[in-house]
This record gives sequence, structure tokens and C-alpha cells, in this order.
Amino acid sequence: MLSIRLQVEFFGFYGRFKMAEQNIICPYCKKEIPLTQAITQKIEADLRKKTEEDFAKRDNELLGRENTLVAKEQEVAKWSISKVLLCIYIDR
Repeated sequence: MLSIRLQVEFFGFYGRFKMAEQNIICPYCKKEIPLTQAITQKIEADLRKKTEEDFAKRDNELLGRENTLVAKEQEVAKWSISKVLLCIYIDR
């Protein structure tokens, strides 16, 4: 189990206190890891994963919109060509 060492440094006249760095000791290598670093890494990993998921979702939405626009452009082009051909046919 991870052990946590907590040090509290008191200062000031009115009982204000500052908490010193909390450390986690790795049970395998016995290295002290600042708790803030461990928490920060977890938050960063979660945020990175969420951001990547959001980007992938947004990319899929944009791809769908692009495909819809391409289909509409092709339809407009088809009708424009048909209209031009009809005008040419009528003018003869």
C-alpha cells in the first residue's frame, strides 16, 4: 500500500498554515513522488483522452457535413447542366 507523508508548516500570527508537499512512496522502487505530480499526471491523462475523443467526434461530424455538401453540390451541378442543355434544346 502506498504510504503518504504529510508535513504541515505553521506560520503567521492568526493561525494560518501552509501545507507542505505531500509525497507518495512507490512500493516497488521506494522513490518519493510528489502527490501533486501524481494527481496532475492523472488529470492530464484524463483530459488528453477526453480531448482526443472530442476531436474524433468533431472530425466525424465535419466529415458528415462535408459529404452532405459534396452531394448537394453534385446535385446542383447536375441540375445546372440539365437546365443548360434544356435551354440549348429549346433555342433550336
